[in-house]
Amino acid sequence: MRLHTLTALALALMAIVAFAAGCSDDDAATTPAITYGDNDDPVFVPVQTQIDGVLDEMIGDFAAGMGNLYTNPGDTSSIRAELMPPWMVPNPDEEPVDTLITGYQNEWHFVYASYLGDAYRSVFCDSIQFRVDGEAVENPTNDVDYIHNIANWSITCLNQNVSHLDLNGRSDYEFADLDQAVAAINGDGHHMVEITYVSADTSYFGNYNFNMTVAGVQVAKSPTGWNNACPIAGTITMTMSYVYTWTGPQNSGNGASSWTVTAAFDQGTATVTASNGASTWQYVSDVCSPAQP
Repeated sequence: MRLHTLTALALALMAIVAFAAGCSDDDAATTPAITYGDNDDPVFVPVQTQIDGVLDEMIGDFAAGMGNLYTNPGDTSSIRAELMPPWMVPNPDEEPVDTLITGYQNEWHFVYASYLGDAYRSVFCDSIQFRVDGEAVENPTNDVDYIHNIANWSITCLNQNVSHLDLNGRSDYEFADLDQAVAAINGDGHHMVEITYVSADTSYFGNYNFNMTVAGVQVAKSPTGWNNACPIAGTITMTMSYVYTWTGPQNSGNGASSWTVTAAFDQGTATVTASNGASTWQYVSDVCSPAQP
């Protein structure tokens, strides 16, 4: 089972904090280099970073979901790393798991893990169901044609007065047609990230919410199995909203924004359209390389 640390998205948002907290009125017209097209509007640049982070994280979730076909559903060998993502610095003498429960009940495999350290509290719950021809089976086999994977997670800093990240979220994905050459993925997810940055003369707080819907995403099977989750077709839609406040040596302020985003995939390339209600941006990104037959 893969537990969720949102590493790509969290690091992308940390980069945005550094940009936002350092801005002043004189710097507002300066736009960092961007990758796609002419979308260099400073309103859109940090949003594109967030979109790319979410897409990367979701494709990782797809790969992990299908990868459950090849692992022990109760495997907890990665629990230590999952409960201590890169921004957490626990006491090296601490045991990173204080509660760990695994089992199979009512046709579902489940893993529950929690960690209460000096700085952070982490809780994860991952559930997986396998089916063959509509009937639940306990163990993954070559006959499995469907996987349902539901995950919930949260990471909370115990000291809210220092620089930190708080995360929580849920994902619910269904993987069908795993006995065919092309699988179908449908489902939804929610991520919430709160960022607090504190230095000698600057502070920043941001709350970011992401709601994603996966509709008819298709993934091709490679000659060695379902080890490539790069979409060849289908659509991911999301709504994003955030609020933030900052104070600094040159200025202070606050803001809020809401976005709707559609990413339409074709052989690993996504055409992304994003709108904040007043304007619309579009760019094309080679997100990943699909499996080759």
